[in-house]
Amino acid sequence: MTAPVTTSNLPQRPYERFVGRAAELASLLARMSPDDRTWVVVVDGIGGVGKTSLALEAAYRLSEGPGRFDFVVWVSAKRDTLTAHGILPRRADFVNLRDVFEAIGSVCGRPDLPQLPEGQQRTLIRTLLGGPRRVLLVLDNLETVDDESVTAFLRDLPTPAKAIVTSRHRIDVALSIRLEGLGPAESEELIRSEAGLRGLTLTDAEVAGLARRSGGVPVAVLWSLGLMSLGHGTASVLRRLGSGTGDIAEFCFDRSVEALGDGDALKMLVTAALFEAPVGRDLLGQAAGLGSDVIGRDDALQRLIQLSLINSGPGGFSLLPLTRTYTLRLLGERPGLWREAEDDWFRAMLAVAADYRGSNVLWRDRARLRTVGPHFETAYAMTQNPRRAYALAAFAAALIGYYDVVGRWDDLVDVAGDLESYGRTAGDDDAVSDAVWALNWVYGQRGEFEAARASLERAAGSITTPVHRIQYLLGCAQTSRRAGQRDDALAFVKLADLVLPQLDPVVVAAHRANVAFERGKIARDDGDWEEADLWFGAASLVFDFDEAQGAIAGGHQPASELERSLGLIGNRAVVEHRRGNLAAATDMLRRALLFTREHGSVSNVATLLVRLAVVLIDQGEYEEARGAVTEARELASATGMQDELNESARLLALLSDR
Repeated sequence: MTAPVTTSNLPQRPYERFVGRAAELASLLARMSPDDRTWVVVVDGIGGVGKTSLALEAAYRLSEGPGRFDFVVWVSAKRDTLTAHGILPRRADFVNLRDVFEAIGSVCGRPDLPQLPEGQQRTLIRTLLGGPRRVLLVLDNLETVDDESVTAFLRDLPTPAKAIVTSRHRIDVALSIRLEGLGPAESEELIRSEAGLRGLTLTDAEVAGLARRSGGVPVAVLWSLGLMSLGHGTASVLRRLGSGTGDIAEFCFDRSVEALGDGDALKMLVTAALFEAPVGRDLLGQAAGLGSDVIGRDDALQRLIQLSLINSGPGGFSLLPLTRTYTLRLLGERPGLWREAEDDWFRAMLAVAADYRGSNVLWRDRARLRTVGPHFETAYAMTQNPRRAYALAAFAAALIGYYDVVGRWDDLVDVAGDLESYGRTAGDDDAVSDAVWALNWVYGQRGEFEAARASLERAAGSITTPVHRIQYLLGCAQTSRRAGQRDDALAFVKLADLVLPQLDPVVVAAHRANVAFERGKIARDDGDWEEADLWFGAASLVFDFDEAQGAIAGGHQPASELERSLGLIGNRAVVEHRRGNLAAATDMLRRALLFTREHGSVSNVATLLVRLAVVLIDQGEYEEARGAVTEARELASATGMQDELNESARLLALLSDR
């Protein structure tokens, strides 16, 4: 018996091999199953991102094998296509609902449908789509169709028929699948495959360059390879691709951007282009000057999402590389808009950076630095413009915090050096103090004690406030302690005690706790666990880990700086361990480590891992200890933390025999 065959009018696949989109294709096929209640899926994204290819591949697979449709109807409203020779016009298959009806009748065996009166046409269509044989409709490029009755028809599609729609504009019919650029590996696979078909030989560097410049947008890849096959050099093609002009820009973006007009949505788009990494909704709205107008902000974002000009993901909102390039070119053509957008963006970032300057015993949201840090890098580069040099200290201090959180200590040292130079030139003692404190911390952690001391001594002439004096003395104590000069460390701490009465009442408790913390570390290094516990307990009254953890879990701001709280619980765990309370020490370290991974710095993670590994070894948990110390060594190697590197080496040698 001959197996049934699907009747369709599908066009030929324009590709030899379908590359990438495995997750999107699987999702689309699952939604077309008769067991799934979804009846329409809209595949949306910018022009050329691969919507048509995905829909066509899905349609072919749905016309074959088990679960296939009996009829597959394809209609395309595409009016042009991008080639290496330019944008070429093409005849659209449909411009209104009547054309869709005609295609359904033709594929489903009723070519007489167009001759019927309109009422009978609609009745027949519902009969054809209503079963028992299953019909799949694929409507390509719906955004070019002005007939609202097509959308209304899709909303009321008879069961068991289903539809796949592609559109640059998101429509509220049913489920949407947003296509973004292919990932780097998939982009390179597509480039190599298509280059081979054209007889082109590209180096690995050229393949990687095209993948990066195209942002994984397939039409940009094919357009570029088409130009190369016509004899254009690779470097020339990549320059054209990155210019944001010409046929590729017009094909992908012109119609969508024209639809924005000159309102809030355009301002939001150009502001998003100034962010080189994903950005949260609130910050994007602030930077676009719409922070207080929440409704206007959200309406503008929704418009951009609808037009496939902005993408929303776990990290926030972002633009595809081609979208960003096009938008920056658009800004270049409108200098007034560029100046306004850039000024608003800079002011918004400066307001965020202000939260990360000042006394380091006060609360600051270090977890947020992981997301806003890349934006600080952009803003810091802009301070090289004399018009914005006034903000260098604020962004440098914020960047120092970011680089500490993510463990980029070499970059931290570079920025701290810039900040110190700026502070001396501008007579900004706070900038000098912030810079040398950071340098002292890094050099001390790396075991470079002479450099750590030298950084502090350079700040001696800039000590103009009690806070500066406290920071200076604690830096000296910390460096001496790490260098094994216990008596000198204790002498510096006692001098810091004498400065405490001079402090502002708002910060005196936190600085007193900071001094107690350092005294506890001296006692810890002496092996005096009782005294260490007393000092750590005193510091914990201010730097309270439980309070901080509870506050953040409840969506509130902790009372004090979180990094100190995390450091204290780690040190108290050392005391518990040395007292023989292994279970308590393990519990404290696990809690601290879990919280530090999200809210603390890489350096603190490395320290906690080493301490946890020591306790685990004493408990006979060798495999877990080996994993902890291996990770600690990797983190310590990246930052140059000398104590953690030495201890990791010792522990791994110990574990090699277990």
